[in-house]
Amino acid sequence: MNNFFLDNLPTDTPCLLLWSNSSSTQHQIETITQIRSHLQHTDLLILEHTDRLLLVQHTQSSYNSVILGAIPPHMTNIELNLLAEIARIIEPAGKLFLKQIITNGSVQGLLTHERIISQLKLAGFIDIDCNVKEMDHDDKVLAVECAVKIQMELGDKIDQIQYIEIVAKKPNYEIGASTKLSFFTAQSNSNKGANNNIAAVWRLDASELNEDDLINPDDLLDPSDLIKPDPASLKVACDPTKKKRACKNCTCGLAEEIDGRPQPVVKSACGSCYLGDAFRCASCPYTGLPPFKQGEQVKISAKLLEPDI
Repeated sequence: MNNFFLDNLPTDTPCLLLWSNSSSTQHQIETITQIRSHLQHTDLLILEHTDRLLLVQHTQSSYNSVILGAIPPHMTNIELNLLAEIARIIEPAGKLFLKQIITNGSVQGLLTHERIISQLKLAGFIDIDCNVKEMDHDDKVLAVECAVKIQMELGDKIDQIQYIEIVAKKPNYEIGASTKLSFFTAQSNSNKGANNNIAAVWRLDASELNEDDLINPDDLLDPSDLIKPDPASLKVACDPTKKKRACKNCTCGLAEEIDGRPQPVVKSACGSCYLGDAFRCASCPYTGLPPFKQGEQVKISAKLLEPDI
């Protein structure tokens, strides 16, 4: 770690150091020793693996500071759910210290400066102070070795990576905290009477209704609308002397009735005409008639012609 972190890291509060598999044991020991020498008590430093942070479920607001990615080669898989969990376990006004390799180009698997800042803001951090640094030769060699270990294709894009050091602060209130908003002002109090007068203008009481202002619905009718029509005028004008004529291809038996001939026995082509409409074709001549036996004349019962009411 460098002065960018140690100058802001408190010495008398609990601190959580997160590490990952990308770092070597030697680098872990060196970083832990450096942080413990900075703190007043060695038991103030707690170690946790990044992959287990979401599983362990630390107590909410239990750490004043959290250090992420401080152990070389500073290649931590930073995701939004990880940052959100860190924000949960940091106490209000606590800080997150982050060091990470970023890309200023298009290296697959590395975040850009803007992307990391955006994720920190989405996780709830404020007052984000960052410092972007160029990497020296030894740091790039270490980054290439780590990239091979985690199966990241760095290759000829070694010049597109940088360091970013971030100190982010959690707001001075707990996650999920609420407070009552007061919109009372002296001006609003002075206008309270005026607002009541405005509301009264649009209020209409029953006692204020004047029947003289209402329109009588009977006045909307013309005298012709009140005359009862003659039932005879409602009937269709038919010529009673006109003789009934059968259709050219009559199938209802009217042609035979007019000629006085017996109705022919119609044979069903599909065999379903006698069963009723549910079994008849769309063009069946018996559509609408009740079921009947083959060869008999279809007749509608007089009872069916009587109204129900």
